Amino acid sequence: MKRVVLVGGTHGNEWGGIYLCQKWQNTPEIWAKYPFQVETYLANPRAIEVNRRYLEEDLNRCFRSSDLANHDLSSYEAQRAKVVAQDLSGCDFLIDLHNTTSNMGMSLILSREEALDDPLMLQLCAHLLQQDALVRIYYMPQNAKDSPYLPSLGQRELTLEVGPMAHGTLRADLFFKTEQLVQTMLTFLADWERGEAKAYEGELTIYRQLENLDYPRTPAGHMRGMIHPQLYGRDYRPLYPGRPLYVTFEGLVLNYEGDETVWPVFINEQAYYEKGLAMSLTRKEQIPL
Repeated sequence: MKRVVLVGGTHGNEWGGIYLCQKWQNTPEIWAKYPFQVETYLANPRAIEVNRRYLEEDLNRCFRSSDLANHDLSSYEAQRAKVVAQDLSGCDFLIDLHNTTSNMGMSLILSREEALDDPLMLQLCAHLLQQDALVRIYYMPQNAKDSPYLPSLGQRELTLEVGPMAHGTLRADLFFKTEQLVQTMLTFLADWERGEAKAYEGELTIYRQLENLDYPRTPAGHMRGMIHPQLYGRDYRPLYPGRPLYVTFEGLVLNYEGDETVWPVFINEQAYYEKGLAMSLTRKEQIPL
């Protein structure tokens, strides 16, 4: 492992990663102890300047191989993605720092299909779960060629999604927890490189992506309801069949009609309203280490 990249500002109003990267850029000497090069990178500088998620389209949906090869795509983010890909493609490990308005704690999102077959990724996740009670492993696999996400540029990658933190704001507790968790990641990667990493046995708890749910809508496509108050903020907690899911504007309760218990995540994320995504449903699983 020669090159590890810490990315902030993939979304320009998610300040935790942005301000951490700026802090680290001012103290480059802290990386000298690692047996690999550590870089910081701000992905969408123009969106950062205006404190917006993006200017024309979501940068974190612009990294499919076909899109990167398509020079007819003219939006700022489509063009920016090509620059980012040139700068970061092939790095050994890429950590993309995000914030969410959902109560996601410290979520490690694994989007590479083979992540659960990679001993380093499994051991890293097991190690991080020991460090903070808020850490969860969210597995939402994408074929690398078809992945629209920026972290797919790395040979290995993960997204660290931290919340709840309102966009365009900072929370000191989560800011310092994020900083500590990233430092813990880097220390483990360094120990792995030296053959000194602690080996974990047993099982790892993961939350595997099942499906995305939209808000209840009218036949014309307009929203007609909200997340039920009993579900709000209960990311990574079980949702049983027949329990309240939504409530309409008229006060009608709509229950979850699935046939298995699920664990919702990204509940009521503010930035996902435009994507028609009220939450994602996951299945809680134990996988061997």
